[in-house]
Parts: sequence; C-alpha cells; structure tokens
Amino acid sequence: IIGITFVVTILLWAFTRYSRVGLAISATAQNEQAVQTMGWSPNKLSAFTWGLGGGLAGLAGVLLAPLTGLSTITFTLIVTVTAMAAALLGGFRSFPLTLLGGFVVGFGEAWVVRHRMDIQDFFGVENLTGIERAIPFLLILLVLVVRGRGLPLRSHITDRLPKLGTGRISIPGLLIASGVLLFLLFSVMDDRWAAATNVSLISAIVVLSIVVLTGYAGQLSLGQWALAGCGALIAGSFVLRADMPLELALPLGVLLTIPVGLLFALPALRTRGVNLAIVTLGLGFTIQAVVFSNIDWIGARFNGEFNSGTKVGNAELFGMDVNNGTHPQRWTVVCLVAFVLCGVLVANLRRSRTGRRLIAVRTNERAAASLGISVFGVKLYAFSVAAAIAGLAGILLAFRATVITYEQYNPLQSIFSVGWAVIGGLGFAVGAVFSAPNAIGGVGTRFFDDVLNVGNWDALVGGVILLIIIVVHQDGIAEVVTHQMRPMFERLHLVRRPVADTKLPDRLIEPVIAGTLAVQHLTVRFGGVTAVDDVSFDVQPGEVVGLIGPNGAGKTTIIDAVTGFVKPSSGGLSLNDAPIGRWSATKRARRGLRRSFQSLELFDD
Repeated sequence: IIGITFVVTILLWAFTRYSRVGLAISATAQNEQAVQTMGWSPNKLSAFTWGLGGGLAGLAGVLLAPLTGLSTITFTLIVTVTAMAAALLGGFRSFPLTLLGGFVVGFGEAWVVRHRMDIQDFFGVENLTGIERAIPFLLILLVLVVRGRGLPLRSHITDRLPKLGTGRISIPGLLIASGVLLFLLFSVMDDRWAAATNVSLISAIVVLSIVVLTGYAGQLSLGQWALAGCGALIAGSFVLRADMPLELALPLGVLLTIPVGLLFALPALRTRGVNLAIVTLGLGFTIQAVVFSNIDWIGARFNGEFNSGTKVGNAELFGMDVNNGTHPQRWTVVCLVAFVLCGVLVANLRRSRTGRRLIAVRTNERAAASLGISVFGVKLYAFSVAAAIAGLAGILLAFRATVITYEQYNPLQSIFSVGWAVIGGLGFAVGAVFSAPNAIGGVGTRFFDDVLNVGNWDALVGGVILLIIIVVHQDGIAEVVTHQMRPMFERLHLVRRPVADTKLPDRLIEPVIAGTLAVQHLTVRFGGVTAVDDVSFDVQPGEVVGLIGPNGAGKTTIIDAVTGFVKPSSGGLSLNDAPIGRWSATKRARRGLRRSFQSLELFDD
C-alpha cells in the first residue's frame, strides 16, 4: 500500500506540474474566466477532475476493504476526518505534503493505540475508548491556529450566500398550521405516525440551529448533532445521577450545552468555509468516539447496573406522563411547543439588531469590523445560540426512550441536516418546516413505508430532492413559498404587506473624537516581499493626508496596517499618544479610527 501510494503521489505531482491539462486545472481553481479566455472549458476540466478524484477514491476503497471490510461508516470516517486532516496538512494544494500528512495521522493513531494503557495511567483515567480518533482533530486544530487569520485578506472571496427571509411572523398562519397538526395528531394519526412526527419536529429544531449559524452568520458547522448529543448526555446525567425531574434537567442541559458550543466556535475565530466545516465535523467524530462510547461517562455502568446507554426512565413533565412509548401524541405536543418557540426565537433574531450584525459578518467580515462590529463576538454568539437550540433537540430526542442511546447522534447526521436545511431554505426560519419530512425516521419515512410500501428509499429520495434543489432553486423551498406566493397569502390575509418606516433616528452614530494619529517607522512584509518600508507620518484633527503612488506601492497595505487588518512587521502606531498596535480592528473603529474601502464592500442583505 505504501509503494502504491508513493507512485500515485509522484504521478499526480508530475501531472499537475508539467502537463498542460494539469496546469489548466490549477488555473481554473484560481480564475475560471481567465482560463476561458485561453480556450479551455472549466466545465470539462471540472468533470475530468471529478472523474480523477472518483477513480482515486475507488482505488483507496479497493486497498482498504481487505483491512476494514465493506463498512460505509468506516469509509466515511476515514474520508471525512482522517483524509481531510491529511489534505489540510498539505494545504489542499501539495501532493507530497498531503502524503506526509497522511503518514503523520496514521502513525499518530497507531502510536496512541499501542500506548493507550500508558496514556490512561498518565491521566488517571480508567477508560479512554476511541482516543486515537482525536489525533486527526488535534492536527487539524493545530494547523488552523497556525495558518488561520482573525480577519480574511482583501483578496478573500466568499461563496454565494443563500437568500434570507424577512423574519416577519404570520401569527394567523402559525396558529392555523399548529391547529391543523394538532387535529391530525389526535384524530387521524396512530402511534407510529405520531412518533414519526415528533422525530421530524426534533430534526426541524436542529435545522433551526443551522439557520442561525450558517444561514444568518455564514459559519458552516458540521457538528450540530454532536452538540445535540452533549445536551442529551448532560440532561440524562442529571436525571440518572441526581434524580432530577425533567423540567429542571431540560433547561440545565440546554444551558450547559452552550460552553460546548463555544468550544466548537474557537476554530471559527481563525478560519472559515470548508476548513471550518472539516474541523467541526472532526470535533463531532472525536466526541462520538471518546465521550459517547465511554460507558463510564455516559452512565451505562451505574449502581451495579449495566445498560446500553444512560437510563432515564419514563419521561414526565410537571407530573404528567409524556412517555413517547405509551403516549407518543403527548410527546409530540411537547416537541411542537419547543419547535414553535425556537422558530419564533430564530425569526425575531433575524429582525433584531443582533441579527443584522450576524448578517453583516456573514457577508463581509472586514467591512463589519470596520464599523466597530466585533467579528469574534458575533461568531461566539451565533455558536452559543445554535448550540442551545441543538441541545434542546438532542434532549427531546433522548427522552423519547427510557434509555438514551448515542448512536442516534452519529456525526454523519450533521451532514444530512445541512442538506435538509438547504432543501427547506438555509436563510429562512420557516424553511425548517419544509426540511422536517426528510428526516430519517420522520414522516417521510413513514410515508414511504405505509403509503408507498417501498421500504428504505427515503434517504435516496432525500438526496435526489437535494440535487434538484441545488440545480433548480438553490435558495430552497421556503424562498419560493414566501416570496413568489406572497401575493396570494396577502389576499388571504395570512400575511401583512410590509410598511416601510420612514422615520429616522435623530442621531445615527455616536460622535467619536479620534484625535491625533501617529505612525512611526511602519514596515509590513508578506513572506519575502516588503510591501511597506519604514513609513512615518502624523494626522492631526481636521487634517487630510493623501498617500500618492502607483499601483503596488503599498498605499492600501498602509491603511490595512493602521486600521488593524494587517499585522505590521515592525513600527509603532498611536492614537492620542496611546499605543494601539495590539488593538483589534473592531476596537480601533470604536475609538474613532475608521476606514472605507477601495472596493465598496457593501452589504447586499
């Protein structure tokens, strides 16, 4: 296997470095339009790359199968975490460094497995099951911390962002929809359909957490179901170990999931996009392997009893039996109330001042920071709210049974939930309603089993629907319903026509007196290139200072360094004689050192 891997790596390196097609593929990754002007088709090059990548994945499967067996979970784990860690160590651009990263990850896992007993003795822990799975995640985290940036460079280009809903709530529509569901629940649905309905509602709550985090704040996290499992573990532990009633364990579980969500947020402070998705997914796999598989931590071995998970008994709320096994309709009502409350919370967040800050950061982190918005604070807030919502969903899923089993919080569920959110509408709170039927075990599954009698085809159909949505209408079903069908809803008086508020506040921005700006011997280097060399000047209150020079002279880099968007290599900066070299761009903006941009950096939303 090592020999084959070396040969493949050398061939790929030579192909991308010396062949015209390989160079064209690299060029397409940087600028598709420029490649088109040279007579190459980006679509054909992309198709060729997908085919080559698929062939390499097939080769890896052939080599792996004799060692691991044909296991979709194992293969997916290797691809999504271990292989991604190796690729990240190679910067997604160097085949030799990726090969080296693969050896580092593989030998690291093997070393931990070999010395697990010594590691357990060192930490004084009896059982560290799955600790070897933490190696890829730790490597990913280390690389991101070293390579990452708090704010992106001005060359950073964001992906296409999904459209956003208005966040306005139709009270008549909400009441009618809830009433119809309650009528069907108690008059039409049997126990199986009622149980499937609460699964869909719980999945819809997870989708709401994704709407907050990815739709509003632009942070692509693939760890929401891991957070849901943490909420379930915390609440279940209170019930098992402290004999706490569910009405107290539930809010405590939600609140204590927030610190775990902040742990997921730490990588987001220095990375974004696909790298953030990889590290959150890796963290989810680590929690699954290390925490959810440890029988002592989940309480499976407690008071002489041994269970498959955390034993919580029959669910009761305020003395009422709401056990899903005997009264699924009652548990569905609990889930419906939770979903409505979370939906209203997410919709109100969209319209709030905080929501506008979330959207500003998702659109343009640099421009948001220049207005005095704390990018770090916004990201931490988004992860906290999303973690609380996901924790609530996890608790509701956990207490459907008398014993909490943690296989249902498989990290792959997080990938599925992002797909469901895209189907419903990633930027719409109401999109969770259209996402809910796609949940495995939900009403969609029941429809395929009872109505169509086609068995386990729900996952395939959900995947096909996702592909159709991506091709036909990327903003999801909710965008079609809320925008294109809005005139019909207005005629039925289900929604109100928005009225513009023409009254402006007396003062838009609090005045800040910036005072004197002093720049002393400022130098900025990018690698071996010196962009700014020993520049000094002062700007007095009321004075205009112009920086004049040709393209590439370093004018914008000076402004970036002065306002905190680029870290100087040397030199001093002061505002009113106070050193500001360690201040963030946000703090400088709040103290009056604000900037505009050569490219307008507007907020489209």
